[in-house]
Parts: sequence; C-alpha cells; structure tokens
Amino acid sequence: MATQSPDQKFFEIIKPGANYEFIGRQKYWIGLSIFLVALTFIMLPLNAFVLKGRGHILNWGVDFRGGSEILLEFSKAVDVGEVRKALLDAGFTDADVVKYEDPTGKKPWNYMVRVGAVSVVSEQQAKQIQTSLAKEGEATLKRLEWAEGGDKIYLRYDRAVETSQLATSLKAIGVSTSQVQTFGRAEDHGYEVTLVGLDTEIRRHLEAKLGAGAVAAIPKVDSVGAKAGNQLKVDGAKSLLQPVSVANVVGPMARTLSMPETQGKIFEVGGPERIAFIDIMYKVARHYGVWPNTVSVSSRFARPMVKFAQRFRSFPLTYDELMMLLEDNVCDASTFTSTFGVTLDPYEAQISSLCPHIYELAA
Repeated sequence: MATQSPDQKFFEIIKPGANYEFIGRQKYWIGLSIFLVALTFIMLPLNAFVLKGRGHILNWGVDFRGGSEILLEFSKAVDVGEVRKALLDAGFTDADVVKYEDPTGKKPWNYMVRVGAVSVVSEQQAKQIQTSLAKEGEATLKRLEWAEGGDKIYLRYDRAVETSQLATSLKAIGVSTSQVQTFGRAEDHGYEVTLVGLDTEIRRHLEAKLGAGAVAAIPKVDSVGAKAGNQLKVDGAKSLLQPVSVANVVGPMARTLSMPETQGKIFEVGGPERIAFIDIMYKVARHYGVWPNTVSVSSRFARPMVKFAQRFRSFPLTYDELMMLLEDNVCDASTFTSTFGVTLDPYEAQISSLCPHIYELAA
C-alpha cells in the first residue's frame, strides 16, 4: 500500500473539519438568488431606455443584431479610446473597438471595429430622405426604393429633375453619395443614387479627428446578417448576396491541378460586391432600360405560397431556393484572389451573359 511521503504536500481548498452550513442558512441564499434575478429583470429596461450606447433590452453583439466588421490599419500609434470617441462623435454609438494582433508583427496599430450599420444610410435616414426629397422644384417624388445594406437608392418622380439638384439636396441632409444618375426609360423619370461605402465614411470621420492619413488601409470589411432578428426572415429581398462569375472560378479550379500548395485547402469565393437581392433586380432592369415594378411580400406568406406553387413545372422558384434567399450569403474572397491572381468581375458586367433570354426580349 502506497504511503504519503512527509515531503509531499497537497493543495486543499476545503480543509479537513471545515463546516459550511449551506442548508442551515438556505433562506439567505434563496433571498440572494431572488435579489439577483430581480436585478436582472430591472436591467432589461435600463439597457433599452437609460444606459447610453446600449439601445437594446439585451446587449446583443454584432453577430446577432447584424452590422459590419471593419479591420483598420493605422499609420501611427492611436489609443483605442481615441478611435472609440471618434466613432461615437460620428454617430456610431454602438461601436465596439478591439485591438487586432497582426500575426506578422509588422503592423502594430490594427483595430477591429464592429458597428451595427451595414450602410451609410439607416432606416431612419431613409425616411428623412423620402421627406426631404418629396418635392424638388415642381417635381413630386412618386417612389423611393432602398434596401438596408444596399449601396443604392432609387427615386422616381413625376417629371424630370436635374441630377446635380438631387445630389445637392442629399448633401444638405448629410447623405454622402459618389454618383447620381438617370435610371431606366426617360419617361419614367427614374434616378439611381450610389452611396459611398461604409468603410469610406468611417475613414473620413476618423481622419477628421485623428489627422489626415491616420488610416493607412482598410483591408477587410465584412457584413454580418441579423441572425437573431426578424429583419431577413420578414423581408428576404434585403438579404445580402455576393454573385460571382463562373468564368472567374473555372480557371482557378483548373490551375489547382498544377498547384500542390492548394491541395486540401478550402477557398471562399464570392464576387467583389455585396448586393441586396432587391438591388440585383434593379441592376438587371437598369441594364435593359426598364423600371421594375416590385411588391414586397412577407416571407411568412411567401413560404407557404412557394411550397404550394413549386409543384407546377412552370413556377420559377423552389422552396429550397427561397430559404436560401432569406439568409445572407457573403464571404471574404481575399485569399482566393491573392492565391490565384484573379480580378473578380462586378455583377453588372455579367448581366448580358447571365440573362441572354431577357436581352433578346428587350431587343
């Protein structure tokens, strides 16, 4: 039988002979539990209405409430507090800023920023745009189309409006645009507004506070779907897709046969743009010079309708395809493009080859 050496010592959390009366004092422990549970419920409305910067009953992260993850490389030493304050002053009240360690150690001033926005225009701003642009001179706004997360706003008036006038009106209410141009047929009086990217807007605000050239690069921007919310479940047209040309994929697939370093690896690949599904429809329509008439249908009604209609051979959509459209489908293709040296084609450059039958009808 093994015996303990007098030189051996063991760490003891509960010493021999210790007596803790948990059961004897159970009323105190039960009271403490009730107090903590009550405090938890009290914190829920405080999170939503009292504590600044929360705005939610539960403090959901970006992965759940939706938003964007942006990797920032700074050209000089900056403090996390400076970055957070600059974003707060710019209106990003829910921004999370964390230090991002560069594996190579060559870029010491990297930060990962998470914000709840996926576009420079929020739903509230979209309503403000509709109100502000309701009258442009003698022209009256008939329709405004915008999908949260998309980079385009589509306007339709009852008569022609100068694009420079629209750009000026948008700038006056704080909406940054890169282009305003006519859209569709001349008699439709439609206009397409291209918004600046969220990363461009964040760079502008940071450099205004931290100095010109403070942001050296923004190598990565990822949009995150609202996995815990009902936004995409209610309106699948707002889900983000990343369409890629087959021509951009076939060549690299063939080259993997002669590239041993790619064997056994998985490469994410998607197009260069993250586009809301409704914007895809508008891009196709713009390509052929027409104005699409769309009707928003909640997925709660669309699901049973498609499930019933898919039994008819002529119906163009299956239930499985609909479910795929109700979720974001985006990725980071930077590893793919750098490994194979591929330049991905934008979606608009592919429309003629993707929809030849529509092209023939339009012609």
